[in-house]
Amino acid sequence: MKKAFTLAEVLITLAVIGVVAAMTIPTLVAYNQEKGWDTASTVFQRKLGEALSIMNTQQTLSGLGTTENFVAELGKHLKLIKVCDNNNLQGCFTDKVMWNDTEVDMTKVKKAENFDKDWETNIVGFQTASGVNALVAYNPNCKSNPYSNQVITLSGSNNQRRGSVSLGANGCLAVLYDVDGFSKPNTNNKDIRDVGGITLATSSCKDAGGACVSQVLSPGSWQPVNCADSTADGYEYCGNSNDFSNDYWAGAMKACNGKLASMADLAKIANYVYNTTGIGATTNKYNLTYDSTKAQELGFPSSFPDFRIWISEESPSNTSNAYIRYFCDGWSEVNDYDGYRINPNFWAVCVE
Repeated sequence: MKKAFTLAEVLITLAVIGVVAAMTIPTLVAYNQEKGWDTASTVFQRKLGEALSIMNTQQTLSGLGTTENFVAELGKHLKLIKVCDNNNLQGCFTDKVMWNDTEVDMTKVKKAENFDKDWETNIVGFQTASGVNALVAYNPNCKSNPYSNQVITLSGSNNQRRGSVSLGANGCLAVLYDVDGFSKPNTNNKDIRDVGGITLATSSCKDAGGACVSQVLSPGSWQPVNCADSTADGYEYCGNSNDFSNDYWAGAMKACNGKLASMADLAKIANYVYNTTGIGATTNKYNLTYDSTKAQELGFPSSFPDFRIWISEESPSNTSNAYIRYFCDGWSEVNDYDGYRINPNFWAVCVE
């Protein structure tokens, strides 16, 4: 008598196999994916390190001044298939990244300060022939030493993956890169890696028609600068004037760390608040409707508008004045003849 499996036994066996597969296959896929990311990261960092080592030897690593100049020089030693300038970074990098369980809007990552670096340079994007997308910021104070192997180290420290780039104490650049291009998950420590110790510090500013408003300061919320005293705190913001002991325009500049709204910024803000598009940096417009909801969101008065805002540009003809923009019920105007720097009753807008 021949023995055989019953249909029930076959079905049970298949079910068991299915359960085991469902439990193990995702783990295997995730493991292989992690290994793939690690390998791609090691290859990219080794190639980047080799390019930087060549630049260090040729003494072209330092003195470049801007990130744009650095990327142009890097392209001579690392094959780049695309470079994206500061105005088109999303052509080379995803617009959303998960960073320490927080979603970061990468469209607001534009400057070295967004990498938590105090270099005051732009971020530039590039794509490599191996499919890696990257954003880089360059340190204009970068120092090279063609006779030292401490400037660029390829092996990395013991707690880094072999092949990683170590920049030593010099810190010439910061690179955020995605080893699988635009593919997901776009998460740090997975497909998103970095060189140079990056902390994503994105802006929390409010978008007002393209102007990034970080703070709105009402009259009396900041102190003037004593521009008659060259040792006064904030004297560097006294600009065209050094006669006033109570310079509220210089005080506004100091309160905004030099990032007081410009004519162009306030034109964008005016267009946003008045729901129009016809206000230019130096133009006036009338018959407007003030949107109290938008105004209140920014921190402006919600009703009966009649206030003036300092502008970062100083008057070219009168050192006693700076430019202001009026925000009034039905109209907005820019001028410098009413912008007395000693007037404590104007508003200020800080931007990023």
